Amino acid sequence: MAYIDKDYDKIISALKKRINTSTSVQSNTNQQVVINARKYREQEEKTLKNAQNAGYNSNLTVQSSQVKNKYYNGDDYAVTFDGFNVTLKNKTKNYTKTFNIYNFVSSMPEKDKIEFLKKIQTLPGEVLEDLSVEMDRLKSSTGQNMHINSNPNFTAGGYYSPDNDSITTSPKHIVHELGHAVDYDAKGKSSAANDPTFKALFEQEMKQFIQAGNQRYDYNDNSTWANGVETLMKKSNYCTANEREMFAEIYTLCTTGECKSGATITQYFPKTFARGKELLQQARTNNINNRHNSPTRNIINSLS
Repeated sequence: MAYIDKDYDKIISALKKRINTSTSVQSNTNQQVVINARKYREQEEKTLKNAQNAGYNSNLTVQSSQVKNKYYNGDDYAVTFDGFNVTLKNKTKNYTKTFNIYNFVSSMPEKDKIEFLKKIQTLPGEVLEDLSVEMDRLKSSTGQNMHINSNPNFTAGGYYSPDNDSITTSPKHIVHELGHAVDYDAKGKSSAANDPTFKALFEQEMKQFIQAGNQRYDYNDNSTWANGVETLMKKSNYCTANEREMFAEIYTLCTTGECKSGATITQYFPKTFARGKELLQQARTNNINNRHNSPTRNIINSLS
């Protein structure tokens, strides 16, 4: 989880105590950390003004933010934006979480920050909670061409890296990439790729999909990427690439009610779809440190 205001104050307080009791060398180091933290806050305030001018609502309350569509009914949330501080109240299970969305975008160019912040503000409460659990930082792909190392001609709309639990994406593809982050645990293990039931159902229904005259998505098929990322993302068989892409598309379909692979999933992979929803619920009941572990959280814990 990213720093929230009380964590910021906790860090400043702890560092001030260290400054008062440490050697001069250590004191200078800690003083610089405090200065950097203040600069960070100043930049956050500057971005807030720019975002407000661009249409970001810094005083927004949504009394009922619930994912509810023909595929999935999620918990009901009350969502409040106060500046960049977000309070999520899960009204179904009766708990509250608070986090700061600026931390997700702090390393981006100013223009990209604003586009992401506006997009994040439109996400339902359940997806916002997943974002707060899974991410410390988002990386922007705006204006970039992201290529797969093994295929330099293949341009992606975004990607998730289990090595450092990070998402590089455009605002448009953030939900799909977040689905990958939900799929992977803190040790970099994909539940979809390692769950025997999900794998068996995926393979079984894949055979039926192909027998019906359909083609499985292939990263190495030049025709799938020759016309760029927009053509790629329109491919209705993208979910068939592997179990991980299937889960990310299932996550997108559940939380937004639509995705490019939606018709393929519902028509040809209903059993895989059902198991994917079970895996999603299992991920959400997992301990937060098993879902996502990061240096950011370790620092906060060490200062407690």
